[in-house]
Formats: sequence, C-alpha cells, structure tokens
Amino acid sequence: MNHIELEFNSFNDYLAWKTEIENRIKSKFVSYGSKHINTHGVKCYYFRCHRSGNLVSDSKGLRHLKILGSNKINTYCPAALKVTQHTDGKCVVYQNVHIGHQNDIGHLFLTAGERKIIASKIAAKIPLDNILDEIRNSISDAGLERVHLLTKKDLHNIEKSFNLSSNSVKHENDGVSVDMWVCEMQNSENPYILFYKTQGSSCIQHPFLKENDFVLTIMTEAQGEILKKFSSDCVCIDGTHGVNGYGFELITLLTIDDLRQGFPCAFLISNRCDQPVLFFFMY
Repeated sequence: MNHIELEFNSFNDYLAWKTEIENRIKSKFVSYGSKHINTHGVKCYYFRCHRSGNLVSDSKGLRHLKILGSNKINTYCPAALKVTQHTDGKCVVYQNVHIGHQNDIGHLFLTAGERKIIASKIAAKIPLDNILDEIRNSISDAGLERVHLLTKKDLHNIEKSFNLSSNSVKHENDGVSVDMWVCEMQNSENPYILFYKTQGSSCIQHPFLKENDFVLTIMTEAQGEILKKFSSDCVCIDGTHGVNGYGFELITLLTIDDLRQGFPCAFLISNRCDQPVLFFFMY
C-alpha cells in the first residue's frame, strides 16, 4: 500500500486537488460514514473509491443491468482518503492504490459543474440532440472525458433532477398528471376534451363503463369542422396498440380531406376498444 500525506492551506485548495486527482486517475472518491469531531475540535472525513463495495439493487429482475455493468465491483478497493480539517488548514492521508478494477471514464459520474452547465442548456430549450452534438464535437487533443459519453438518458436524468421537465408533465404520478392536464384543457378558451372518465370512478350517465375503465376522447373545433365537411365521403378508424405500459390503446377517427389524404379528426384513449366503447366514441 502507498500512503501519501499532504497538507493544504484551505478547503478550496483541497477541493481543487481532489478534482484534479480524480480526473487524472479516472476514478472518484465518495464520502462514507459520518463526520467525526475529536475533543480538540478537529474534523475528520472519510472517502473511498466509488467502485468499492457490493451492488445493492431494488430491482425485481425485470430490467437488464446496463451494458457497462455496475459501478460496484462486489469487493473492496483500498484506495481512500482520510481528510483531517484543522483550524490552520487540511491534512489528507491519501492511499492511491486501486485494486480489483480498471479505472475508466465509463464508470465515472458527471461533475456537479458539468450537470449545471447542461441543465442551463436544457432550461434554455436547446434541443437535446443539439446538446449531445455540441458536447460530442467538443473532444479536444486533451482526450476523452466522461462528459463526451453523454447519452439521452443522462440528459433526461438531469432534466428531472433540476425539475426542468416539459410543462405537459404536471405531476410525477401519471394519473394525477392526466387529471391536471384535462382540468386545464376543460377550463381553457377552446376546450377540446369531449369526454373523460378516470379509473376508479363510476359513470351513471354511461353505465356500460365499469369502475376500472379509462376513457378519454379528444377533438378540436377545427377537427370537428373537417369531419363535418368530408365525412360523407369516407370515415375510418385506426388503432395503435402497445404505446404505454398501462394497456391503453389509441383509436383515431379519420376522414379523407380535399387532398385525398387521411386527416385525424378525433382520438380515443381507453383500456377498452370493444363495441360499446367504439360505438360511444363514434356517435
């Protein structure tokens, strides 16, 4: 083992050194345990290699492990930092030998600074593909960094953590989000919700709908005018299946416009697409 003792004049100097060493060795040191303060008021912090330890997963086996595998190596890596903060500066005992894994950028995290920069781009409504292209094109002679391996999933995670998600997502619970969106549309100047029944509710007006049924029908005023104008010529329906994890289906009512092209005039989203529901949708 190779223990190195270092001293820094300030906390910022220590942070700069830690960032530099992590970038150089392609590994991270993460905090573990609680901060300890001795009788002399000296604070002690402990950091270990971010790949040390066992994988603890809440998964029920429904998803595959990511291609690179887990960050955890299911064993102990001795690389560590012991940071002692004195009133006159910091002393760091650094054990720099990694065992049990290769240090590669694929298992690193994005830094807080990188995440903030990316979040600012997302907040500015820059398309995600443009953000990816800009970052991937920024590779220099200095070499490949973790940020250059950015994926759409990384962007969505940052978008979620900084609460920058699309305005169409009103709530993290899908059912609540749909309720809020429907309420907003029904109270707008040009409401286009024809009918809405959420799961868990009864419908006295249409008793063929069961309590667990979900039905949402949508048609804008312009779509209604097109339907009236061209429906005498041709009307058809199209079903789209497997578009979500709830078993709901999207049924589209179409007609043929003056260009002889299919024009969607109304939409039905429901867990049922049997005759009673389709008859209700059509008439």
